Amino acid sequence: MLTFTVRHHEGQPLATTHAGLMAAVRKARQSRSVRAVYDAKVTMSARAVEIPHGKNGWHPHCHLLIRSLEWSETERAALLRAYLSAIKAVLGEACLPDDVHAVFWSDGFDAGDAAARGQYLTKLAFEVSGLGTKTGKLGSLSAWQVCDRAARGEQKYLRLWQEYYTATKGKRAYELDERATAAGKRQLILDADDKAQERDRVGVDTVDPEPEPVVRVPVRTRDFEELRRAEPLRPSILADVLHDIERGAGVLDAIARWLVYSRSEAAA
Repeated sequence: MLTFTVRHHEGQPLATTHAGLMAAVRKARQSRSVRAVYDAKVTMSARAVEIPHGKNGWHPHCHLLIRSLEWSETERAALLRAYLSAIKAVLGEACLPDDVHAVFWSDGFDAGDAAARGQYLTKLAFEVSGLGTKTGKLGSLSAWQVCDRAARGEQKYLRLWQEYYTATKGKRAYELDERATAAGKRQLILDADDKAQERDRVGVDTVDPEPEPVVRVPVRTRDFEELRRAEPLRPSILADVLHDIERGAGVLDAIARWLVYSRSEAAA
């Protein structure tokens, strides 16, 4: 898994750094030297964006999980150069990270190891979703921890959450490339075929169950419309009618009871 970062500071607009980060990652991958390695070695990828907030402001960074043959030191260096060049072009020298943190390579693992795959995908999900209540490194907060504090009415975090919402609206936090998407669809088809074969093998009855009976409640159109008009005052009023009927009240009695309620509320 690769992690791409940018240098940032308190007060720097998230919309700028987030858009610049994603543009730089794309430009680096599309550069001639890096694209050649991707075409030769990478067979699929999953991308996720994590945006915690810390003492130096918003810290957007991009995780890229790739299924790939091993990259040489020369190929990794080419990716680093392409990424730093893209950051400089998109965000300027002030946002250039150091070589150690610009592109971080996590330890690779055997793609055939299902446990390792699950561990990495779970790690990715937890990091990007911000699940849990613990703060991150140096007291940083996930976006959802910022949201939680904003929901409590803390003014600083209300402002921060509004900035986060505006900067990320319509943008994907997770994305699979087309090869990973196609592989997932193929696996769903294979899983469905396996289940069908298992049902056939054990002789399970595959006939669809009978649909549940539909109970029709006789109600006059004008009464129904009157109940619907009462929904702004009591959104559950139609469900309340059915609940009374299920508990043994007569159909007409239940309707009459809630009509009386709706009229009394309207008069009030």
